[in-house]
Amino acid sequence: MNDAEKYRVNPGLKLLLSDAGINPDDVLRRAMLPHDLFAGEKAWLTPEEFFRLWGAIEDEADDPLLPIRIGQSISVETFDPLAFAALCSRDLNSAAHRVAGYKRIVGPMRLVVETTPAETSMELQWPDSTVAPPSLAMVDLVFIVALARIATRSSIRPLRVSSLVPPEHTDEYADFLGVAVSQGISYKVIFSAADAARPFLTVNEPMWQTFEPQLRLRLAEPATRRFLGGTGAVRARGTAADWRRFDDGSRPRAVAEYSEHAA
Repeated sequence: MNDAEKYRVNPGLKLLLSDAGINPDDVLRRAMLPHDLFAGEKAWLTPEEFFRLWGAIEDEADDPLLPIRIGQSISVETFDPLAFAALCSRDLNSAAHRVAGYKRIVGPMRLVVETTPAETSMELQWPDSTVAPPSLAMVDLVFIVALARIATRSSIRPLRVSSLVPPEHTDEYADFLGVAVSQGISYKVIFSAADAARPFLTVNEPMWQTFEPQLRLRLAEPATRRFLGGTGAVRARGTAADWRRFDDGSRPRAVAEYSEHAA
């Protein structure tokens, strides 16, 4: 395995798991990963370790509604730099294309975005011969929907959500997503053109201009500087509801601080 196949852990994952009622320490023990993984600045994962971590999360939760539990626990405090960059976008179309451009920074996966006059689709793709834990794919789809709702302050409902392995308890997923999850040839979520173009109330172009150089740098750097959510840490003060500009447009009320740490 070469160096380009390593990624760093998002420090916010520990908080997200805790908020979802999952013990992070138990997850690490089950995955046979270092006990200080979420605290270490040099917490790199190979693709095999990446999937083993998510498999352990799935096993430890032992809950077919795990993606919904995580979706309900999503907050600005758990966002990584890529998620913050998406939140700064003008709408879901812009956010999707930004995330697609940098998705491979955060793990062995791709986000393929297609936009037509009628709809916008986002499809998760994995390397050939890779079998991703079903919960991981569903968490990503749930996260996309949750982010759209956080950013627009509206109960956006996708037109369709498909999965290679439809989850159990389909009614609960339909209640959360607003549409039933159907079986398909890929993991995909589709939004209407109107919802995909709905303005993000969290739009913040100056913040995006702060994040983009760091994301470009991560994309170009070797694995020893890559991350699953950042070599630095993002700390958000306030909630997503606070992402409003001052009257002079100078700064957002909730300040996201990006700190670089030496590798």
